[in-house]
Amino acid sequence: MGIISTSQGLMAAHVAKQKKIGGELIAEIY
Repeated sequence: MGIISTSQGLMAAHVAKQKKIGGELIAEIY
Protein backbone atom coordinates (compact mmCIF):
# COMPACT_ATOMS: atom_id res chain seq x y z
CA MET A 1 0.00 0.00 0.00
CA GLY A 2 1.01 3.61 -0.44
CA ILE A 3 0.46 6.70 -2.53
CA ILE A 4 1.79 6.94 -6.06
CA SER A 5 2.38 9.83 -8.43
CA THR A 6 0.83 9.73 -11.88
CA SER A 7 0.25 12.14 -14.75
CA GLN A 8 -3.21 12.75 -13.25
CA GLY A 9 -1.91 13.40 -9.73
CA LEU A 10 -1.90 11.34 -6.56
CA MET A 11 -4.07 8.28 -6.11
CA ALA A 12 -4.29 5.08 -4.09
CA ALA A 13 -1.77 2.33 -4.86
CA HIS A 14 -4.43 -0.21 -5.84
CA VAL A 15 -5.81 2.24 -8.38
CA ALA A 16 -2.30 2.94 -9.62
CA LYS A 17 -1.73 -0.74 -10.35
CA GLN A 18 -4.80 -0.70 -12.60
CA LYS A 19 -3.44 2.38 -14.36
CA LYS A 20 -0.03 0.72 -14.75
CA ILE A 21 -1.64 -2.05 -16.79
CA GLY A 22 -2.95 0.68 -19.07
CA GLY A 23 0.54 2.16 -19.35
CA GLU A 24 -0.48 5.40 -17.64
CA LEU A 25 1.67 4.98 -14.56
CA ILE A 26 4.70 7.24 -14.38
CA ALA A 27 6.17 6.59 -10.93
CA GLU A 28 5.44 4.28 -8.01
CA ILE A 29 6.05 5.03 -4.34
CA TYR A 30 5.70 2.23 -1.80
